[in-house]
Amino acid sequence: MDPEMYSYVESAVRSLYRAAMGWAEGRDRLPRVAMPRQAVTETGWPAAAIEQPVVYGEEGLVAWSAIVHLKSDAVWGIPARSIPEVRKALDWAVARFHVPKTEEHGLPILYAEQFNRSRESWWQADFLRLILEVIQRAEATQVDLNGDFADIYRPLERARLDTSLPCDLLVPIPRLEFDDPLQIEMEEDVSLVPIEPEMQLARAPLVEPDGHIGAYRAAAATHALRFKDVVISNENYMQRMVSPLLGDDILSIQQIMRIDAALQAVSIGMLQPYGYQQVVVVPDGWSDGWRGHLPSVLKLEVANRAEAGRWHFNPWRDPTFPWPNEIAERIPGAWKQLTSERRGYAYAGRRLQMLATRDNEADRILDCVSGLEAVLMRPRDRSTGERFALRAAARVVGGNDCDSPEALEGFWDHFERAEQLYKQRNKIVHGGHHGELLSHPSDDMRQAAHHGEFLLRWTLGKLVPDEQWVTAGELHNQGIAMLEGTTRSLGSRPDLVRRARTLLGRLSL
Repeated sequence: MDPEMYSYVESAVRSLYRAAMGWAEGRDRLPRVAMPRQAVTETGWPAAAIEQPVVYGEEGLVAWSAIVHLKSDAVWGIPARSIPEVRKALDWAVARFHVPKTEEHGLPILYAEQFNRSRESWWQADFLRLILEVIQRAEATQVDLNGDFADIYRPLERARLDTSLPCDLLVPIPRLEFDDPLQIEMEEDVSLVPIEPEMQLARAPLVEPDGHIGAYRAAAATHALRFKDVVISNENYMQRMVSPLLGDDILSIQQIMRIDAALQAVSIGMLQPYGYQQVVVVPDGWSDGWRGHLPSVLKLEVANRAEAGRWHFNPWRDPTFPWPNEIAERIPGAWKQLTSERRGYAYAGRRLQMLATRDNEADRILDCVSGLEAVLMRPRDRSTGERFALRAAARVVGGNDCDSPEALEGFWDHFERAEQLYKQRNKIVHGGHHGELLSHPSDDMRQAAHHGEFLLRWTLGKLVPDEQWVTAGELHNQGIAMLEGTTRSLGSRPDLVRRARTLLGRLSL
């Protein structure tokens, strides 16, 4: 702990608190900290959210940050710099933390002075926020500010002075629910866990009509991915605090990709698309602040990882659909494949997640085909569309009795659908669908996208470690076996027999 910094904070906290209590005496309707409450929708989803950051009333924790301000000419509230101990603390903070920028750092001379004044104001506001966080946390946890409050102060100091910050990450997954709360270990530091009631309140999103995320949609989660022992950079504290894209600047690309891979494992294991809108940073020994008595968290909004569709607009109208707990046992297997050296599987998983966020049929088709090609095709393959369809159909039906008419009929049904999917892909890539892309997709495009998603999800789901890994070459051989079976056992369909013979001449390895 920095003794000098603590001494300034200690003096400022006590002086400001005395002044604030004197100012508030006799005033009833004061701004109060808005505390979320446990709630569920009529259909059973969690719905803890913050309607507004501050409420006015006679009960609850006083929101001192809405009363104390840096303006010296305000007609209401407490000017912070009117209190000598606070003014000294703020001036000390500017001298300690503010590094002036000049034209030598790439800033034009005409703007350097204005820019530096803005930065000085930011450091004053941030240090005042630290002082107020101490006061509000002490009130919430009933700590006497005339005594030792170092336990409250220390995490706030670490958030400003430490260059790296240890934490856990929680990634709530909306609309994923099981018969009973469960915990699935995917790796030593990665797991799927139930969200505890207190954490549901701490992570409660703020309802904003023009916000990046839907608050009640993000709130509708009972389980979350947990990543333990994560370290985030704090080399530039000011940048971390003011960045409008917190998630992109606080989390590294590697951390974001790991979150995405874990979500892909959930989607593959459960055979359903899932997304996320929030990453909750749970600090270990540091804090940017608290809401009342709740645990300290840093809520990062993620706008481009939510699945598209009707759920995006009306989540509270859909009933809960709990999964049997045993289905989740597939998730660790999918995670193992995604983090293995089989890059085709990882790429296909990435495409599956991107597919879930699309609301455009053409993009969905491209994601499906690109992901399937990663696990079905090889660079040297020719007659790509036919080989693609052969192996996709073999992935679904292959391995069955090659002389069974039912299996052969199923094989050809999936072959034709996969072939149409690839033809739609070619039209999109080569400009054949430019009219539809500007208006509405055709039924053929919709059907192709729907079947493509089924094929990709089925293919990845079948390749988890409890099933035998099948290479592109082995799938090809299974498809050839189904073609040969057609010539022997599907005489009732002469059209398919002729097609099978033609394909055997072109596709035999």
